[in-house]
Amino acid sequence: MSDTDHWSQPLEDMQSVDTSYWQGRYQGPENGWLERDGDSRNSGTMSLAARQAYANEAIRQKDHVSAGLLAIFLGVFGVHKFYLGCNNAGFIMLTMTIIGGMLTFGLAAAVIWLIAIVEGVIYLTRSQTDFDRIYVLNQRDWF
Repeated sequence: MSDTDHWSQPLEDMQSVDTSYWQGRYQGPENGWLERDGDSRNSGTMSLAARQAYANEAIRQKDHVSAGLLAIFLGVFGVHKFYLGCNNAGFIMLTMTIIGGMLTFGLAAAVIWLIAIVEGVIYLTRSQTDFDRIYVLNQRDWF
């Protein structure tokens, strides 16, 4: 067998491959990276943490258009924050609108409404992948 045929070999037959270059280059499965079985040319096996991350990513995906429209129309009450799972920020917006609005004769509610409009426009102008990365996976609370 020639050296160029090693790409089509099953992994079990590749016992003589020098793996010293790849030692320490990939993090272990506890950090959610792909486990490599020695050679970089194999597909590797996906660790449990990586499989869970992919599963959670599919489940946790929120629509940026829905979040943007909620922010524009109901954002003064923090509804878009509750939709994204940022409950603390949602309660802050709701409290500032109700209690702050009463104490400041509506000025605090107007400021919260402006913040919600800006957030809604930001949500609508981001792509879905950027929105998921920033606001859903990283749970960024403000802007």
